Amino acid sequence: MVSLPSVRRNGALPSVVYPFKGILHFLHHPRRIAGPILFSALKSSVLSLLAVIPLFKYGFSAQSHLISKIYLLVVPEASFPWLIHAGAAIASGFLCVFEAFGIMSQIHIHIVGSYPDRFFESVLVERNIIPPPATASASQDPPYEDIDGTKPKVHSVISPVGMMLGAAKEDQSWGEFFVRPIVYLVTLPLSVVPMGGPVLFITIQALFRGGESHKRYFDLYHWNNNQRQGRIEREFWKYQFFGMVASALEMIPFAGFVFGFTSQIGAAMWIADLEEGDDKLA
Repeated sequence: MVSLPSVRRNGALPSVVYPFKGILHFLHHPRRIAGPILFSALKSSVLSLLAVIPLFKYGFSAQSHLISKIYLLVVPEASFPWLIHAGAAIASGFLCVFEAFGIMSQIHIHIVGSYPDRFFESVLVERNIIPPPATASASQDPPYEDIDGTKPKVHSVISPVGMMLGAAKEDQSWGEFFVRPIVYLVTLPLSVVPMGGPVLFITIQALFRGGESHKRYFDLYHWNNNQRQGRIEREFWKYQFFGMVASALEMIPFAGFVFGFTSQIGAAMWIADLEEGDDKLA
């Protein structure tokens, strides 16, 4: 049986593990971390009531009734009457959760302030992954180029790599700034698709969550956008899988606000393992 330290010497663990490692880190250091997290989560939870309760009280039934009608256009009620109504209720529940998350995630940004970044940096300090002096410049680092020496590829802002890269960039353009909320609204109806709809919705949101997971590290080490693009292109699926787990946890009503902190801690632990292992960042 391979121990955790020996795994680290050979590289990082699978990226899907790190959101859960962030939770374990929080449980092992409750006194130092719990104060800011729980205070922010308490304020967020109170505000969540203002969004979740009206959505479920007034929106759930109306949405369930509408979704039932949509399902009936595809499957006759006489064939699977119980499936129509049960599926509509489940889909309406997912839709209410995603709607509440969309509203509260914007409010949560103003509540938590810089705490997620501070926790991220504290993990780097604990692991002796010290960033360079603030006077360092990105221009001192060679820009990323493809293996054949060509310039970085140009990705559309609505392509999977483009959306992930937009969340990881040092500075976003106005177009990139509006992509995330627009994509959220446009893909929200996917949650009413039976079985795979909610999973597909979370998968798309994970593009942004995965891209922003190491943005703080890139900022601290003064990576330019070409270097960030190189990292995203090489490790796209690792960031995608991390983003899927983190997004699913953070969309859980009320508890998701705490998971927003722990996922950031997990992202820092991931980058620290990469730096300490054989698969160092480049």
